[in-house]
Amino acid sequence: MKSKEEKEDFFGRLAGKILGIPVVKAYLGRGSPKASRERAEFEALYPGASPKEKLFEYRKKNLSLLLKASLAVVFLCIMAGLFAGGQTLLKDGYLERNDAGDGSYEASLNVSRGEGDEESISVEVAEKTLDDEELDTAFKEGMKELDTLVVGENESLDHVEEPLNLVSKCYNGVFEVEWVFDGYDILDAQGVPVEENLTDEGSLVTITATLCYRKQRMDYVMYANVYKLTKTGKEKMLDEIGEAVKNADEETAFEKKFYLPSEAGGTALSWSEYRENMAPKVLALGVLVLILIWYEGKEDIKRRLKKRDEQLRMDYPDLVNKISLLLGAGLSMKGVWERLAVNYRNEKESDPQVRRYAYEEILVTYYRMKEGESESFAYEDFGKRIGLRSYMKLSSLITQNLRMGTGGMGKILDQEMREAFEDRKAYAKTRGEEASTKLLIPMLMLMGIVMLIVMVPGFMSFSGSLM
Repeated sequence: MKSKEEKEDFFGRLAGKILGIPVVKAYLGRGSPKASRERAEFEALYPGASPKEKLFEYRKKNLSLLLKASLAVVFLCIMAGLFAGGQTLLKDGYLERNDAGDGSYEASLNVSRGEGDEESISVEVAEKTLDDEELDTAFKEGMKELDTLVVGENESLDHVEEPLNLVSKCYNGVFEVEWVFDGYDILDAQGVPVEENLTDEGSLVTITATLCYRKQRMDYVMYANVYKLTKTGKEKMLDEIGEAVKNADEETAFEKKFYLPSEAGGTALSWSEYRENMAPKVLALGVLVLILIWYEGKEDIKRRLKKRDEQLRMDYPDLVNKISLLLGAGLSMKGVWERLAVNYRNEKESDPQVRRYAYEEILVTYYRMKEGESESFAYEDFGKRIGLRSYMKLSSLITQNLRMGTGGMGKILDQEMREAFEDRKAYAKTRGEEASTKLLIPMLMLMGIVMLIVMVPGFMSFSGSLM
């Protein structure tokens, strides 16, 4: 078996040594209200244990976590420094240019002259310039690309009904593109067909795209046949109704009432006000609310059962103590039960808000015995109704005493009472440890924030240096 000190990791042992330094011990052990409050809190969380020892363990655990977090921050700072200081752009005295069309970037460098101090300087690195051969190839590829891009949602330039896609750049941004049409009455400056000037036979439009690269320019001429948009029956019907509404609005512009048209395109019209059907949304919201209500009801039951079990565990030692004292005073078990039930009933009558689940079950058992139920069966059923191991053990002890007639019930209950108090101490200790564990969540969140503060600027600097 390893000792407790051997099980601790390096940071736990280091935290213990730091807290053991005389100056630190004197500072933490000073008689301030905060220190007194901390000792009182740990005394409440760990009944029966030394609050001084528990407080020391808590501080050691937290300090160990802080040391680990500090080491992680230092490591991240070192990594961020390495990324920031690495030679990612400058290689053997030269800087790599971006490809044509990718734009320039700014490199942050340090420079020193002779034995002088280093100075920071920013160097603008322009993109690579295409030579004549590369430019000639790029112009050809750019024109091929325009043939595909300009079509947009149309099948081809031989039959254009939808707007053209007049891109401002092509060939990965190498060329800027300028567009000119010979007939702006057919296509407007954005490449959108002018509907009122179109015919079903189509109109031929000459399109000139000028590809610009620095001072170099090259024209590329294309031809498009622009046709009137083919509309479906529904679209035509809506256009006719829209035109009829527009005419009716103009005719009644000076009147208070706007009469909607009764026919359009030779077909009678009937009008009704549109109202959105909210039933599906209300139904969906209602189902969601019902699910939430059901879930909350289930959770409320769980919370109440948990609260009941906690109260029963906390009341058990006192209940065993009262039974032991009353038996020692000469009362029979039935008399003890009657005394406990009557006292609780009187307490409830004076204060209706009082509700102790253990005594509620005692009262039920008392009433059943008054109605003629056998004493042993009533005690046994008492433990089963509560359902906790400690109460079932108590009912078993009582029924065994009634059936077997063994003596020494007082000693048995005294032993049970001592065990019950120890169990309650352990239960309180467990709840205290759960509260201590919850304190780690804010610390972990804080560590995550610190890591983000350290990492984000480093990665942003690294990413910016690659641009």
